Amino acid sequence: MMRSMISLLAVLSLAHSAVAQVSPELKAKLTDELKFIASIYQNHYAPKGWKETHLGWDLSAELKKAQAKVQSAQSVKDYRSAVVDLLNSTQDYHVGYSFQSTERATLPFQVKTVEGKALLVFIDRTKLSETAFPFQLGDELISMNGVSVADLQKSIIDYIGSNVPGTDLALSDLYITRRSARANAPVPQGPVLLSMLRAGETTPVTHQLVWEYQKEMIPGLFSNKSERKSLSWFQSPKMYSAKAMEFRNLGNSWGVGERKGYLPNLGKRIWESAKDTEFDAYIYKNEDGKLIGVVRIPSYYPDDRDKATKDFVAVMKKMDQLTDGLVIDQLNNPGGSVFYLYALVSMLTDTSLATPKHRMNINPADVQEALTTLETLAAIKTDEQAIAALGETLEGYPNSYQMVVNMRAFSEFIINQWNSGNKLTEPFYVWGVDRINPHPEVQYTKPVVLLINELDFSGGDFFPTILQDNQRVTIVGARTAGAGGYVLEASFPNSFGLTNLSFTGSLAERVNLKPIENLGVTPDIPLALTVKDLRGNFVDYLNVVRKTINEQVK
Repeated sequence: MMRSMISLLAVLSLAHSAVAQVSPELKAKLTDELKFIASIYQNHYAPKGWKETHLGWDLSAELKKAQAKVQSAQSVKDYRSAVVDLLNSTQDYHVGYSFQSTERATLPFQVKTVEGKALLVFIDRTKLSETAFPFQLGDELISMNGVSVADLQKSIIDYIGSNVPGTDLALSDLYITRRSARANAPVPQGPVLLSMLRAGETTPVTHQLVWEYQKEMIPGLFSNKSERKSLSWFQSPKMYSAKAMEFRNLGNSWGVGERKGYLPNLGKRIWESAKDTEFDAYIYKNEDGKLIGVVRIPSYYPDDRDKATKDFVAVMKKMDQLTDGLVIDQLNNPGGSVFYLYALVSMLTDTSLATPKHRMNINPADVQEALTTLETLAAIKTDEQAIAALGETLEGYPNSYQMVVNMRAFSEFIINQWNSGNKLTEPFYVWGVDRINPHPEVQYTKPVVLLINELDFSGGDFFPTILQDNQRVTIVGARTAGAGGYVLEASFPNSFGLTNLSFTGSLAERVNLKPIENLGVTPDIPLALTVKDLRGNFVDYLNVVRKTINEQVK
């Protein structure tokens, strides 16, 4: 065991020392691998045409830039940044990548930038006591090691990629105190000198912390095994942002996908959901005596979609029985499963709701999958047979013979599109589900206000899209990120240490025929957080939300 460990360390050491002496042959290999990555986006990236017309994206030009960067690279990060630059040029929050690396660094606090000020919104007091860090929530971070927060955010956006300004800024806030070489981010270590400005004061003070640093244990360039991941048509399509998923489970309400959100209660809780349910939900009484429900949807990708759906059924039954109106908090939602999302939507209506159409990039493997699906489903003639073959639900969405009919229609569509010479299909409904029928157990029909923001991605774009396009809700907040399709993943043998990459496999369009990609969902009532909100218990923000729902339940 010890001898094998010594051998492994020797190999890693040799790989590390060889980084600055990469041979022309290896550089040629890296250049070819970049070409292969580009071919994935040339042949399988559904929004390619949209990016070309909307953004002026030129894949060939971006590939040449990346290949030139490989030729001049001096370090592992330089080589990997060639890949990152190529992928980031898509300006797509679905486009993700991860490198084999252990290097990372964190600081035990988090900031949120509002009105140009990076304010403390979370401090981990288990690691930073008030004695060790004598600052409070709402105090402002001015600079780190003499670099202003604004300049730091610009540098972060440079390596994570620019897209929608509001979302980019919000993501950069998360990166300020969390860096990982898996994303090829520069990872700091050692002391960091913070310049802080306490609320109500005019003179900044300095305070030193030390980065909690994990060193790199996998240095160098190397190959990884091949794994091609395909999308099974008996599973729900994925709709989440890989970049956003990096900030799940941070243990504070300002992360993404957290059960308990950052908003204070809209009123005194007179009923609330159990702590072991997926949803933090409660009911309060407004000043007119009306009962208002509040439910937080943290993500569309819970660990157990069937259990989470049952939890939502129970919550919505309570809301239907007792409340006069409902506020849904979908803030900082990274997305998730399409069928699960449809299941939640189905409980908010007593009439069917139209879904977005998708232009889907297809290949022979998809056609083979369609043929297999038709063969598998051919013998199904009843609800009972459909449930026996596919399960009672599809990630929470009720299954039935009608679902089988939809899947057959979808499979036939894929085959016909391929036979017609279309690699990018005409607009059609994912899995053939053109409308979401009301849920058989609960149908909430009272007024609904939906809260959205710039850290709502993918499924977090589609949930408000469906409800807004069907005029079912009033949406309050800031526009969503605009990750407008489902996600596909792939990996292949390479010398960059790239473990996998993700890309958008479909381009969804709304009822008005506009894409969701890059455009997101615009709220009916714009509402942004302010310095006063973060320092004053969100009074102004909550007042707008209360006013909106109160007007609808009168």
